[in-house]
Amino acid sequence: MLDTKEIKFENYILDNVHGFIGLTFMEDKIERLPIFKRLQDISQLGLVKRIFPGALHNRYIHSLGVMHVIDQMALHIGQFSLAERQLMRLAGMLHDLGHYPLSHDLEQVYDRKESATAISKISVRETFLNDIQQDIYKITGKLDGEEGKDLSLKIQIPKRELVVKGRYHHETVTTYVILKSKSIKDIIIEGIKLGHFNDDYYEWTADSDSNQVEEFASKIINDICALIQGNGDYEYEKGAFPEHFTAMLQMLHSELDADRIDYLLRDATFSGASYGSFDLGILLQNLDMRKVNIGNLETWIVGVKEKGIGCADQYMVNRYLAYTQVIFNKYTSIVAKMLREVVFWMMNSASQLSFYSPQQIYDIIDRHEENEAYFAFTDSYFFEKLNAIDKKRHGCPDDIYFLLNNLENTGLWMLKKKTYFQETY
Repeated sequence: MLDTKEIKFENYILDNVHGFIGLTFMEDKIERLPIFKRLQDISQLGLVKRIFPGALHNRYIHSLGVMHVIDQMALHIGQFSLAERQLMRLAGMLHDLGHYPLSHDLEQVYDRKESATAISKISVRETFLNDIQQDIYKITGKLDGEEGKDLSLKIQIPKRELVVKGRYHHETVTTYVILKSKSIKDIIIEGIKLGHFNDDYYEWTADSDSNQVEEFASKIINDICALIQGNGDYEYEKGAFPEHFTAMLQMLHSELDADRIDYLLRDATFSGASYGSFDLGILLQNLDMRKVNIGNLETWIVGVKEKGIGCADQYMVNRYLAYTQVIFNKYTSIVAKMLREVVFWMMNSASQLSFYSPQQIYDIIDRHEENEAYFAFTDSYFFEKLNAIDKKRHGCPDDIYFLLNNLENTGLWMLKKKTYFQETY
């Protein structure tokens, strides 16, 4: 049986934000899988690196950072078993497996409604204007010819939609990757048999019934997927570790969670901007977990002690500044919008440039352990497609050609073969 006095680390990875990050037996095996290595080729901030050249970090090291932070949170709270900590660590490590190239920049293309207007029916300039107009609606709550009409009910997103993600949301795709990965399940099964999930309620050994072990592994995977999606409707009572699940959910999916904590610190470190920095040590020392009654439900929640409120305030203010000054920098927002329109055209183009469609993403995930198609769906896939565009040969519309030239003229984008964007007569 595993020594349960402390988590045992098999390997370490040096991180310039958190120092040495330990990897347990299961984590070390998962880190070596191609599906996890893929994250090394997906930039954390997408196109932000065009404005902040130092922001070259990727989803791979961020995922390991989230794993480390959520475990530090659990350690400071001091009420979680080692098995619960291992569950949270795996959820933190796997939470970004389904990210698209350039992270969130391309996700919006896949998340478009099926009824989205095709490029051939409306110009890109018109879509720009429509998007701007919708943003104005959100701020003013008014429509032309409907002065004073309150549109707040139309604009506000129902709370449940914040939990139930769309089919092409990266968290939904992530859970699909995990559920389709035989390798991840096999590693978890091996970990169960070695006692890595033993606690006061479970005593697993190498001689445990294989069917029971596999059933328990499925529960662990379902728990991980629910934590990643922030699924408040998940029937955690039927999961592997129900006792503190509501608190664990908060630690990976809330306004003050391990994901946000890591990317704020990491983005500040790599971008050179200090907007996202705050004192993590003080925040960790002042975390607390208590059981409360919410209606008829008795549940665990994580909060901040009075001494840590100032640090939590600093975190929230710097999070706002990081979003406004770095992540949503106006220049990167403009470039991202233009590139999304180009990708949308490629996705719907009949030429050989056709970008993976939303349904094709699920198809290549289904076969990701049989071929390398999904492993190659990285930033490089996007750049290769972009640099291969030939206006005449691929029937590039004038609107798309206009955007491509503007991307080059901004100085934020250097294309490999400039001749591709010159008229051929």
